[in-house]
Amino acid sequence: MTMDARANGVTYTDADVEGVRGILELDRTLVALDGPELVGSASAFTMDMTVPGGVWLSTAGVTWVGVIPTHRRRGILRQLMARQLDDLVERGEPLAALSASESGIYGRFGYGLATRRARLLVATKRVRMRDGTGDDGLVRFADGATARKTFPEIYERLRVERPGTMSRDDRWWDYHLRDAESLRDGATPLFFLLHPDGFASYRRRSGWAHGLPVDEAIVTEFVAVTPPAHASLWRVLLGLDLVDSLSFTRFSPDDPLVWLVDDPRRIQTTGVWDDSWVRVLQVRTALEGRRYLTDDRFVLELIDPFRPDVGGRFELEGSSEGATCRRTTAEPDLVMDIRELGSLYLGGVRATTLVRAGRIEERTAGAARRADAFFSSDPPPHNQTGF
Repeated sequence: MTMDARANGVTYTDADVEGVRGILELDRTLVALDGPELVGSASAFTMDMTVPGGVWLSTAGVTWVGVIPTHRRRGILRQLMARQLDDLVERGEPLAALSASESGIYGRFGYGLATRRARLLVATKRVRMRDGTGDDGLVRFADGATARKTFPEIYERLRVERPGTMSRDDRWWDYHLRDAESLRDGATPLFFLLHPDGFASYRRRSGWAHGLPVDEAIVTEFVAVTPPAHASLWRVLLGLDLVDSLSFTRFSPDDPLVWLVDDPRRIQTTGVWDDSWVRVLQVRTALEGRRYLTDDRFVLELIDPFRPDVGGRFELEGSSEGATCRRTTAEPDLVMDIRELGSLYLGGVRATTLVRAGRIEERTAGAARRADAFFSSDPPPHNQTGF
């Protein structure tokens, strides 16, 4: 924790250390030493990630990556990342995923931007839900014990449907629902809302301006597996008494909230940024493991400078029923770096977008537009879990 604090400029309390102790996997943790001093680290969590088609694959949740400022520009990070990928391959994990503190770091190691998230900001006193929307009356407050008992089952229902969702075992739920003082940043303890088909958690922060109360609701998680649950939970959150504004930093860019209110301009996203980065380590296993929205066949040429043995030419034939993938010597339809395959993999970006950005080369006319439909995901990918 001391090394991470030095590397990333954060402070950890005893409660933070105790919370991390429950999820950290020491046998998956690498460290770099300069004599007795710990100067760098890279770790991973054992997780599954939902991929298009309602199935999930074993995915290393890469975390705790850092090098302290006094030892940067010496190749330590590169060595840590190379050794970690060696270990993941040895474990047989076809995918790795991470969220980056700096988005310019991990592309060189083969990670591609796969999901994004937004910061939602709503002036709640100026907006209301449309009449007849979200008024099923099924939302109730829950205490911490009830949340711990009921939230996992609802989350598992979401996990079947939403690509990009990471698994949470009991250790992760204990960690996720902890409510240490250090996490509150001056706000209240967590409040929990429960619907038979969804849940939400939030805090409130109170303040004053010009002699008037100025309260903010800070949503920390929002999960809904049906449209009625989605609307009902938002009706409660947007209608909290004495609250002037609501914020949520893991808002999905495709969330339909803007269509549920009387004044859509008030549903503002004040920033959209990268969230999950995906690294494909076993091309055949990864591509055969997901489903596709159209029946089609492609030859992909994958270039992997960091792990050349992963790359090559692959013939992929897939549909909504499954897929087959094999190495081939045939001429490619699309040529890309392995990181672009990571971006395409969950269906969160269009192949034609990457062609326009110069990241994919189209060798067969029309192949990129066909790949748009083939790789796309319904619903789009979104990650609920920070790791």
